[in-house]
Amino acid sequence: MKPEEQLSATVQTLLNQCREQIAPHTLNLLISGPDSLTLNPTASQIVKDQEGNYVLTVPNPRFANFIVAHELLHLQQETSQSIQVGPVDDTDKQMANFLAVFGQIVLETILHQAMLPRLQAMDVLDQPTQNAIRSYVSANLMHDDDLSIGSEGSTVTGNALHIVGARVLLDAETLADTSWANDFPRAWSLAQTLQETWLEKPLTTNRQLRAALMRVLNLFMDKKLIDEQIDLGRHLTVTAVLSPRELNLKVSQLFHFYHQPEPELADLYLLLGDKDEQCVGTFKIPVDQQGSEAMHERYEQRVEDFLNEHQIEYAQRDGHYLPEQFPGEQHE
Repeated sequence: MKPEEQLSATVQTLLNQCREQIAPHTLNLLISGPDSLTLNPTASQIVKDQEGNYVLTVPNPRFANFIVAHELLHLQQETSQSIQVGPVDDTDKQMANFLAVFGQIVLETILHQAMLPRLQAMDVLDQPTQNAIRSYVSANLMHDDDLSIGSEGSTVTGNALHIVGARVLLDAETLADTSWANDFPRAWSLAQTLQETWLEKPLTTNRQLRAALMRVLNLFMDKKLIDEQIDLGRHLTVTAVLSPRELNLKVSQLFHFYHQPEPELADLYLLLGDKDEQCVGTFKIPVDQQGSEAMHERYEQRVEDFLNEHQIEYAQRDGHYLPEQFPGEQHE
């Protein structure tokens, strides 16, 4: 039996939609493990080869519908002109590794909230799948609280990120069956606060997605939930969202340059948003081209021209990061 023959009709329809979107490139499924009661969401992945073709690995066929639907929705977001997050070029290796994981967990959890209606519409969050997710999270919660809040390795913060991910996907009854609120009260409270920050408004467009992400990042900074040496505004890059009008403005009307002070990074600049001081990308200027007149000319460039010249990604502000037309949905 082919892997896709194990999928429900609705998930198969989503798979067909994704294949049409990436054509002429291909998207194949690969069952990589045995049938079991264990679900490790981090074990499934989509890998893109040098030719642009994709392979979606399904580690457990028992949960194939959830795994495939979940990964395909992430693929649709990643292949659209949408929000990405990651460490800036100058972060040291240890900090970069932490920021890469942290940023991706936060963004993916917010995306899960946005995907939830579609996952529910496909009926892939059935009770066995929810039970498996609950078991996975319970097994990964840390009881050793030797690292305080504010450390990048904080047990409370790490547990909160696990719990908030479960709060998004589990229904109220399944969540009530856990003992997390009693066993990890600080992490539970923080997870609840995190979820509330992105439940304030809809999560449909790139602008809404980025706003939700920024609210969470600001919460981490304001409450000093990460290492004090980390400035998420300058150590993390968050894709800018821009309207057609903004793309035609001068760079100076939306952004400013931040020059790294370290001598070994003399050619590296950060592009920071005027409104939120968030880094949206980095670019390099040779030292002998950093004169005031040359920098003024860069500030006078059209935003779109500057971003394209320095290969800084941006997303359409009001664009949808998931297809508006979802298989099986009714649209007026």
